[in-house]
This record gives sequence, C-alpha cells and structure tokens, in this order.
Amino acid sequence: MILLLRKGRTVAISNDPQKVYAELGRQAEARAELREIIEFHRAVLEIQLQVFAPTPAIEFGADQVRASVEAGIPLLSPEVIVVPNDAFAALYNAICSLVATYRPELADEVKALRKTSANEQQVARKGWLLSANGQNGAVSDLERFMLVNTWRPFLWPYAITLAPLIEDEQWYRGQCPVCGGEPDLAALVDEGQRWLLCSRCDTEWRYRRIGCPFCNNTDHRKLVYYTGESPVYRLYVCETCRRYLKAVDQREHWQRRPLPVERILTIGMDVAAVEAGYT
Repeated sequence: MILLLRKGRTVAISNDPQKVYAELGRQAEARAELREIIEFHRAVLEIQLQVFAPTPAIEFGADQVRASVEAGIPLLSPEVIVVPNDAFAALYNAICSLVATYRPELADEVKALRKTSANEQQVARKGWLLSANGQNGAVSDLERFMLVNTWRPFLWPYAITLAPLIEDEQWYRGQCPVCGGEPDLAALVDEGQRWLLCSRCDTEWRYRRIGCPFCNNTDHRKLVYYTGESPVYRLYVCETCRRYLKAVDQREHWQRRPLPVERILTIGMDVAAVEAGYT
C-alpha cells in the first residue's frame, strides 16, 4: 500500500502493481498448493502492466472533491476516463486467451464472451457498469472477472491521482470513493480500524468497524465472521443480504503484504463462501 501523510492523517492511495507482481512471484515459490492459481493471476497482472498508462491530466478542485464526497458520489465516471477502445478490447481478448489457456474447461464459455468484444466501445461501457456490482445478475462470474481485470490498469493512474484528495474520515461508505466499485477484501490495522480494498481500481478506504458495506446492515446479530486454520484471515458474512467479505488481520504482523496479493492468497475463502450460499 502506498501511503501519504497529510495533516496528521494517513491516506491510502492505491497498491503499487509492480510490488504486487514481485510479491506474487515470492508467494508462488513459497506456496506450492497455490502455485498454479498465483501464476495465473501473475500472468494477468503482467499483461495489465503492459497497458499501465501514465498519470492522467485531470483537474479536480478541492471544492469539487468536497462536494462529491459530501454527496456520496464517487469521483470517476466513464465519461471522465480516457480509455482507447482498441486498447481495452485488446486487453480483454488477451485475458480471454489466458483464461482459456489456464482453464481449458472454460474455453467454450470464453469463446462466446470473446464475440461480445466486436463492439469495442460497448464492451468498455458495459464493463464499467457491470464490474462495479458483484451481485449483478446480468453478467456471469467469468465475464465479470474479465471485465474487472480489463478495467483495472486503466483505473490505476486515476486512483493514484485522486485518492490523496479524499479525507479518509469523510467517506465511510460501502463503495469506492474513486471509482464506485465494491470492496472484495478488508484489512484490520492499528487499533482495529477497517480498510476496504476496491475490487476494481485497488483503492483502499476507511470504513466503520462494524457493518456490512453491501447493504449497510449494522445489526450484530446478523453479522458473523469465521476463521480458518489461521486466525489472521476472517470471512465476514451478512445474513441480511447474504453477501460475504474476506478480511486479513494485519494488526500484529510487522510485514504486511499488499492487499491485492492477499486477495489472491484467500481464493479458497471465496470458494467456501459461495458453496455456503453467499454471494
């Protein structure tokens, strides 16, 4: 996690993809049981890094940022982002090819999804709308995976630029303050503060300690968490909306891995949650 200190507060920007790539390499060597999964995600990251654009020239004044935050509106919309349609479609198709290579049993489904990329602009806009919502029934898990990972490198530069403009204590919402994406991982740090990781642009933002970020449920009787073999990892579930959120407890660990790495190392928790009926 890249950090800035501003006015005495720590502000999370976004995770350095180069450091994530390097750490995944170390984890692939150390964790034989996850090596194939890690190598696949590392291959996705490698092609994402090839389109990682320089910091965009965008103007967001302090008043504009403050007004958006107070209104609960993320700073980015598809109209603001400059994404070359041909580059978007090329990356989308490259990820399709990787999925078909690593998961040949999905080749037919990938082939059908690849056809949808004929209209490049339509795919990009569809990807923006559908990649933000993990519960959107209009898209399969596989298609959402490919759309999220296609959007991610185009959003990194915006996250790096915009996240420092947002005061962390002003945004305690369940969606990313930069792009509006949903969280797919949480981290407990310091004295128990909870930070969420955006599933789409990798921005981290602070959220209240107790509560479901998906439906805003705060009834502790309907909020449960489970631990596995390691108490460092937790699986939070909400019985109101039947959603789940993975979490890593980093409070007592001097070496903190980037959260996008933890996202991949905890894939087994995703499988367990889905098998238990959570989204």
